[in-house]
Amino acid sequence: MLVVRKSRLAGKGLFTTSLLRCGDVIVEYTGERLTYEECEKRYGKNFRSDVAPYVFYVSKKNCVDARDPENLARYANDANGPAKKGVENCAEFAVIKGRPYIVATKDIKPNSEIYVNYGDDYWP
Repeated sequence: MLVVRKSRLAGKGLFTTSLLRCGDVIVEYTGERLTYEECEKRYGKNFRSDVAPYVFYVSKKNCVDARDPENLARYANDANGPAKKGVENCAEFAVIKGRPYIVATKDIKPNSEIYVNYGDDYWP
């Protein structure tokens, strides 16, 4: 089970209440499905992560905008971000059958925060 709590890094974070094993699919990155063109109309040409932090690009015809606070995956923080505090990422994004997910890259103990690598393009 997943819950949102105060993060060690910044704002809110995504936590697991049960043991997760390396390779487990943790959560789907859900939200409004848009094309890249629709994202550009919403956020401006060549939009960046600081303007549209919850957009997950799968392909030009398949982007997910998780700006709605009900989308749990949006709360997973990146341990490589500017607020580093001695923690490491324990998950990664994976596209499975055209849909984005967060997948564990190591075992994650109950009551641990889930940290996922946002990728080199995310951080300016």
